[in-house]
Amino acid sequence: MLEKLPVPFGLVRYGVAPDHPEVKNVITTFTQVAKNPRFRYYGNIEVGNNVSLAELRYHYDAIVLAYGASADKRMNISGEDFPGVLSAKDLVGWYNGYPGSQMFKPYLDCETVAIVGMGNVSLDVARILLSSVDRLRSTDIPEPVIQHLSTSRVRRVVIIGRRGPLQAAFTLKEFRELCSLPKTKKTQLPGLNVDFTPQGIFDKTLSIGSDGANFLRELPRPRRRLVEHMLKISALNSMSMGHDVMDEPLCCEFRFLRSPIKVVPRYSAFDWTTPSTAGPETSNVAGIELRVNKLEGPLGEDQRCVTAEGESPEHVECGLVVRSIGHRSVCIDPDLPFDEERGVIICSDEHGRVPGLLSLGDSYSVDGDALLYASGWAKVGGVGVIVNTLADARSTADAVLTDLANKELSPRHIGFEGFKAILEKRGVRPVTFADWERVDAKERVAGHDLGKPREKITSLREILRTAFLEVTEARSGNNF
Repeated sequence: MLEKLPVPFGLVRYGVAPDHPEVKNVITTFTQVAKNPRFRYYGNIEVGNNVSLAELRYHYDAIVLAYGASADKRMNISGEDFPGVLSAKDLVGWYNGYPGSQMFKPYLDCETVAIVGMGNVSLDVARILLSSVDRLRSTDIPEPVIQHLSTSRVRRVVIIGRRGPLQAAFTLKEFRELCSLPKTKKTQLPGLNVDFTPQGIFDKTLSIGSDGANFLRELPRPRRRLVEHMLKISALNSMSMGHDVMDEPLCCEFRFLRSPIKVVPRYSAFDWTTPSTAGPETSNVAGIELRVNKLEGPLGEDQRCVTAEGESPEHVECGLVVRSIGHRSVCIDPDLPFDEERGVIICSDEHGRVPGLLSLGDSYSVDGDALLYASGWAKVGGVGVIVNTLADARSTADAVLTDLANKELSPRHIGFEGFKAILEKRGVRPVTFADWERVDAKERVAGHDLGKPREKITSLREILRTAFLEVTEARSGNNF
């Protein structure tokens, strides 16, 4: 396994919400795989940069590209590059301790945050922003992030979706968890104020009271339970409206049938520095302007949204805008067949077989070169959860085993040993799983002292320093 980062586990380590430790338990299974004598892990190697696909194909019988979807989709609206407009990817990487994120500090000196997109990631971000630091201290969120969150003034999050409740992409588990947050950051009393707008959204989109009731009963169980829980929360909030006298109450608003038009600046261009010179702790966001939509087509999850003619744009006052409308994969090598429009590797079938490289260098021929495959988000796009990715991985693995059983293997394919000299010549030092275990041990010890699972090392330099510490000491005889 070749990994761009010097540490393993990818999205499980840096994408799963830090307050979802049960999801991260899959790392135990991955570690067992890594201990298999037939498995080798080499981190700190960027395919397409440190080594090309053509070079890899010369030394392997099969290559599976499973590098995920690292680019976030953009809204393509005016003001998107203002300071104070962030991607959920960067925000999630920050509170998960992604290498190099230690200098990143989002602007939290505001009461309201707008999140564009209604997937589980949006709810994760909202939950972290509306949680008290006491709730988060026992997670593996890095201490500098905890300190910055402790200064946050955020009390209201508006989650914006272009369609209705029936088409929302989040799941029941994440919605329930958000609703169970305390009413304020100063109390443990559950009951976060959750609003659904515009008023009458369920009647408008589900026709509750007529055909909608029968339609709900016929929905697939996961979708039906989610909609029913939203209706329950909406009814409870209507009953308690006007009775909440808590100090600084927290609120999460789900605003349906709305699409962003533009980010409204706080200052004019003459009064504000350019985005390239402004730091992450600053913001030129005064709000976000939204277009009103309506649904077309038969009642169901596949209804499409169109602009509602004659409706005036709405304005949401906020100090931070987070875009969370999905991810796309990137082309890591110019020879890789890649669909730029869809943001996925081009495959010849549903099992992830890749036709071949677009061109080959003079030193590499087609005959005997490795078979190519794609799996996961690099193949299907940034959709689904870990379970979906595992199912896709099994499909690709079956294809690899089937093809290798019918392929004459080349004696020149000796794997990592074949291109190790190339890496040495280019000054690239791989991180082995044993190297990673030194990093893991240091993080766990530091975390134990703080009453948490681990204290992640966020400096890339410090990760490498820790990984190679034993080797360096053996060579120099001194502390590194």
